[in-house]
Amino acid sequence: HTHTRRSTPVHTHTQTREHTRLVDAQERTRSSGKASKDVESQGEMSAASGVAVDQECVKMFMNLKTRRTYRYIIFKIDEQTGMVKVEKEAGPKATFEEFQENLPEAECRYAVIDYPFKDKEGCQKTKIFFVSWSPEISKVKSKMLYASSKEKFRRELDGVHLELQATDDSEIDTQAFLDKCM
Repeated sequence: HTHTRRSTPVHTHTQTREHTRLVDAQERTRSSGKASKDVESQGEMSAASGVAVDQECVKMFMNLKTRRTYRYIIFKIDEQTGMVKVEKEAGPKATFEEFQENLPEAECRYAVIDYPFKDKEGCQKTKIFFVSWSPEISKVKSKMLYASSKEKFRRELDGVHLELQATDDSEIDTQAFLDKCM
């Protein structure tokens, strides 16, 4: 019994899968032109997460951190320009309740707050929180934009102590902040 050699190369399972995927993509492109639209929409999503940060945001954060010029700063992504900008800031006398009231009910935002609290020994302290506010009722596109841009923006704010993600008022009450501080 003689063995004959294969004249075609042997493909690994991975190579075969890759080849099948490419052939399928070519077929979809030929049959509907849809594949090129899919690629375009993926590109838009990638671009959406590449937001730019207005340097005023960083400057104001540094003033909050080092000079205690602000109690809190609320940031908004301008969806037209793809730029994170300062929407509102409040001086050091502002209250936590004012901070809560200034987060919009149905729109996403980022915020930093210099949160005052008493530690277990009763000493007055503060912690700088980065808050990612994404209400359940906000638009899906907006939630995706804020979620995909959060880490890049947060890295710009050097000196944040703690992070809090919230989707409703119960997640940004004083207890939620105190639990993170202790």
